[in-house]
Amino acid sequence: MHNLKNGYVQTKYFNYYAMLLIYTFLLLPFLSLVGIQKLLGETAYSAYQSGAMVLLFVLVLFKVRYVPRDMFSWMYLLFNGLIIYSTTQNYGFSMGILVNVLAGFFIILLIRQDGELIIRALTIIAVIALIANFISIARQGLNELSEYFVGGKNSMSIFFAPSAFLIMANAYIRRGKASWFVACYAAVAALEVFLTNSATGIVTVVAMGAAMLWIKRFKPNVMTCILGMILIQLALVFLIDILANSPLWQEILTLLGKEATLTSRAMIWEQAIGMLKEDWLLGVGRGATIQYVTSWGRRMVAGEAHNFFLELLLEGGLLGFGLYVMLIWSAVRNLNMENLLHRIIFICFLVMLVNGLAEAVNNKMHVTIILALLSACSNGMLKDKHMKKTKQVGQQDVVDLENYRQ
Repeated sequence: MHNLKNGYVQTKYFNYYAMLLIYTFLLLPFLSLVGIQKLLGETAYSAYQSGAMVLLFVLVLFKVRYVPRDMFSWMYLLFNGLIIYSTTQNYGFSMGILVNVLAGFFIILLIRQDGELIIRALTIIAVIALIANFISIARQGLNELSEYFVGGKNSMSIFFAPSAFLIMANAYIRRGKASWFVACYAAVAALEVFLTNSATGIVTVVAMGAAMLWIKRFKPNVMTCILGMILIQLALVFLIDILANSPLWQEILTLLGKEATLTSRAMIWEQAIGMLKEDWLLGVGRGATIQYVTSWGRRMVAGEAHNFFLELLLEGGLLGFGLYVMLIWSAVRNLNMENLLHRIIFICFLVMLVNGLAEAVNNKMHVTIILALLSACSNGMLKDKHMKKTKQVGQQDVVDLENYRQ
């Protein structure tokens, strides 16, 4: 009997670590790591993504036994269906976009079953990427145009900020509290961002650090924060000309090493708004090129709108914007800010929106994953065992007190 029990435990651990390894391997090609792309080459990397997408679908067939009834999964498909339609109409069909959209949908379904395991797999990738990126910075040196393991200077905070919160969530799930390792990871990640001197990245990691220090006491109002971030982003885009003439604005940007137009982002936003006016309902799809003239008079081309919500409007028009806002609402509507795990993941999303003030991070898989985790928290599919224990202990204390009084 003892040997049978040991055999069961060993099998259980083997299955757990096997699935952890599988998830790590299948999530890796969708996290936009330049080092992996360079290592494999474009053809092999595309094949890796396609193969990983198929294997994620196989996992869905084995693990997901019901059709999701909540709105989040279907809003994701509706929004991305619109993006694929607009993209195909304007630029032709893109297999790469379809593969990433389907992979995102399968990850959403799997997070409902294996949320904790996927968080741990992402933690492993985050730690490996942090070390590999530090080595690549040391080897290549600091250059504004260099692409390191994670990517260029503007890619650092897009990857490291959500990764730091996922590591914090993993530590909380396993131990009920953040560990020294979380602080070390966040510190090294912030150092790498500061070394590469991305102004947006610096603002993002400062917000990340402040949020991590304040997270135990900070219990934000979910809807107020989401609506506030939407208004702040749109106000920045549409009122940049007014801000550019403000002495305070100029002083802040001087401290960050930037000029009043945010490295010509004001010009990019102006051109993106002009493109949007021509296709205001359905947008122009993904992959648009924005031609603009910089502050120094040079003609340049941008591949994104450099703002989270402006990029949504550009790609999907007002209809796509509305669908995405509903997607966010369906993910966060039942969050409980008394629950620390819910707060960690929600504040992670807010920090990503801070990054989105000057970068279009919409299409990064990290955004889809964080929203899927929020949805899983809202629907009670990603459970906080430690909060449950706390409640049970509290209830027992009340019972003991009543017995004592009697």
